[in-house]
Amino acid sequence: MKYNVNKVIPHKIQSDSISFCIFCKGRLKYALVCIKNLIEYISDKDEIIFVDYSCPDNSGDVISSMQNEHINVIRVLNCDSWHINHARNCAGVNSSKDIIVMLDCDIILNQNNVDEIRRLEQGYYLRSKLRGKGYDGFVAVFRSDYMAVCGYEEGICCYGHDDKAFYHSLDRLGLKCVRMNSTFNPMNNTMGEKIRFAPKSSLNNAIYRLLRKRHKYRNNVGRNWGRV
Repeated sequence: MKYNVNKVIPHKIQSDSISFCIFCKGRLKYALVCIKNLIEYISDKDEIIFVDYSCPDNSGDVISSMQNEHINVIRVLNCDSWHINHARNCAGVNSSKDIIVMLDCDIILNQNNVDEIRRLEQGYYLRSKLRGKGYDGFVAVFRSDYMAVCGYEEGICCYGHDDKAFYHSLDRLGLKCVRMNSTFNPMNNTMGEKIRFAPKSSLNNAIYRLLRKRHKYRNNVGRNWGRV
């Protein structure tokens, strides 16, 4: 499958700043709540990277119409299926701030969450306090560490182990995982909505098991990942 990313943001890294990366395919109503809420807590140095992954509801146009200077919209064209790791990488590669937050579009952050993200120190990555039921759709990591592990493995294209391979890469890099003290609220949505455009997970699981066996495996080797 050929991917087309029609907007690239220059890589000028700023300190003490956060890129909130949000991605969507067919879940615009959740993304709107997520972003409108997040705008209340970001600083002038922060940015929101929104990836419209060939959304049937033209989410990129809707988010752009908000006309907020902190929001950058990336449109990935001509993709019938939902490739979550490629969507994440499109956001991460085009981010321009010091810390990257990968955020599912059905998560509502609060001020305490954002304050904790700002206190993240080099050598660590941050995950949610609670696990499962939507809480795994969040991680904060320094952009330099994200780039060092070559982002999310794009050989894994659906839910199940899409994020676990990324966490294992960060662990192999020598980072320590810390859990949030504060909690956030995932919005209620059905699994059918979440996986509506996602491929089946059987191949996904097999790929993940293979990656675990190859301890020296590096994500996206030989791929032009997160790009056209």
